[in-house]
Amino acid sequence: MEEGLPNTVAPRKRPFHTLIPAFVTRSDAAGGTREPWLAFGVMGGSMQPQGHIQVLFNLLLFDMDPQEAIDAPRFRHLSGLRIVLESPIGDEVRRQLEAMGHVIGSEASVAFGGAQAIMNIAGGWSAGSDPRKDGMAAGY
Repeated sequence: MEEGLPNTVAPRKRPFHTLIPAFVTRSDAAGGTREPWLAFGVMGGSMQPQGHIQVLFNLLLFDMDPQEAIDAPRFRHLSGLRIVLESPIGDEVRRQLEAMGHVIGSEASVAFGGAQAIMNIAGGWSAGSDPRKDGMAAGY
């Protein structure tokens, strides 16, 4: 509500928010019709858009299944060059980031979101649920 801030409420203005579940389509085998491929979301305030990209990259670039993509360690940008990394991210990566000027904060007071996903696969569905939060992936 404070004037002058980027997210101040005002007429004809769309405030930043983090209500961003994602839905991804893909071309069918013939390369024509678009079909549903993935519905997913990462909750957690400003971690939501960061988590969405990280989970999606894990699926698309690293060929992980939904549970692997969700389980993978995450990083979180705080501001400027300040970042936080989940503990499974090793010391060598941390040293490289610090050499590039990043300031790595403590993960103790930072949340890395919580994700849920369901993916259309050949012959059915695959799902994942984040162990960082309550929930589970179940099917029949």
